Amino acid sequence: MPRALLLMLILVTGTVVSVSAQNRSRDFGRAADEWCRDVQGYGPRASHCDVREEILTGVNALDVDTGGNGGIRIRGTATGPIRLRTRLYAHADTDAVARDLVSAIQLSTSGGRVRVTGPEDRRREGWAADFEVEVPDSTPLVLNTRNGGIAIEAYAGKADVQTVNGGISLNRTSGEFRGRTTNGGLRIELDGNRWEGRGLDLVTTNGGITLVVPDNYSAELDAATTNGGVKVDFPVTLQRGTSERQQRITTTLGAGGAPLRMITTNGGLKITRR
Repeated sequence: MPRALLLMLILVTGTVVSVSAQNRSRDFGRAADEWCRDVQGYGPRASHCDVREEILTGVNALDVDTGGNGGIRIRGTATGPIRLRTRLYAHADTDAVARDLVSAIQLSTSGGRVRVTGPEDRRREGWAADFEVEVPDSTPLVLNTRNGGIAIEAYAGKADVQTVNGGISLNRTSGEFRGRTTNGGLRIELDGNRWEGRGLDLVTTNGGITLVVPDNYSAELDAATTNGGVKVDFPVTLQRGTSERQQRITTTLGAGGAPLRMITTNGGLKITRR
């Protein structure tokens, strides 16, 4: 199966692998067998999964690219080295072929530049790589995938994240964030009483935005949608945005502070208090 078709199977039958599961902290760091069960047994084809772990030392910045298919999860820690866990898996007509596909995947981590390469696409065969990474919470991040979600929690550094088909989820974060996706939602759960850092800039084309804001939070909010409804559970004035159809909210939360910008073209906008 070509990797693009493999991805569609994963997105339809097992989105929990790369997007939904990434939003549940309790799933982070599960045993290898349990983590692999998420991606095995879909459809009639055989599958194989392998989990690899590595401690990265002497790394001041982390740059992760899945090679195309797979999700990335980041969890910040107060101290310690970078702990990288990689789930490599493949689907094929037989167990032997799936095992050979996984064995042929090459993972490099030199200097904190994490890259994956593997076999070329073949009919009815495909492979993917998911990452879980624990990093000191101010480590600069560059994260890229095409088909999979990106989730970051308990982090306060500088991050640039890109995906095409997958959501972006932030939980208990601050710092300097820039993120883009084409087909996927944005979910941001703020924590504390203000954003510490230069701010947030997230954009999606096809996907909704959910923002959860603690009471008494301070920031400058800029949120907009062009083709989608708006639901806000506290008083705010909707404005016309950069186009006639765009609905935009620009408001000061609390005492103001860092700019938090989140934009969608096709998707709803939901802002709730916590």
